[in-house]
Amino acid sequence: MTSEVDQIGNDNYSKVYQIVTDSDSKVWQEGDNNSSNVWQEGKFHTSTVTQMGNDNFSSVKQKNQGQTSTVMQNGNGNSATVFQKGN
Repeated sequence: MTSEVDQIGNDNYSKVYQIVTDSDSKVWQEGDNNSSNVWQEGKFHTSTVTQMGNDNFSSVKQKNQGQTSTVMQNGNGNSATVFQKGN
């Protein structure tokens, strides 16, 4: 299980919550006032979030096992929500 969060700018927020093993997450935030939540339960999940700009929000929730998600936000004021459940 690995998690990496890189932030460049001001007032950025990232929360990563992973249960079990063998899941990976990467969050990259560049700009100001960006917010990201990643919640993964089960195993073999992969999540990548990239936010470039200001005032962006993303929320990723994956459950059970084997889901992959990619969120790419470029610009200002973007919002994304990903929810996946099942195998």
